[in-house]
Amino acid sequence: ARCRRAGVPEEIDFATKPEIALQQVRETLEAGITPGIVLADAAYGKVTPWREQLAKWGLSYCVDVPEGISVWPPGSEPLPPKWSGLGRPPTRWQQTTEHHPVSAQALAKSLDANAYQAITWREGTNKPLCSRFTAVRVRVARGQQKR
Repeated sequence: ARCRRAGVPEEIDFATKPEIALQQVRETLEAGITPGIVLADAAYGKVTPWREQLAKWGLSYCVDVPEGISVWPPGSEPLPPKWSGLGRPPTRWQQTTEHHPVSAQALAKSLDANAYQAITWREGTNKPLCSRFTAVRVRVARGQQKR
């Protein structure tokens, strides 16, 4: 009823912000526009299918992720499944007490201070808005718990 009152056409279905963003990126690619790097905040970065679709399209992206998301630090990944040779081969990747994913926050805190760079992103009303940033390539540990 609200959509009708607002004049939204009947053929328009509900879509989440990540779904709308993917549609916009798809339309941009179909228009032949040369893609750059896709940048997004954690509202998009936490949506696995959204990141996976960007990767399927071969796009480079840099996204913020929530601090609690489990990730494998750079140079680390889950251990391959162990199989005794009997029965059905296992499919789940492994982790141990010594080899496991960590929270994005724990990874950020473990980095050396030199890994961060102060960046001013815009002028504020009283002063420039500035924070410290770093970029780290990680593998999201879907279905695996941080320790």
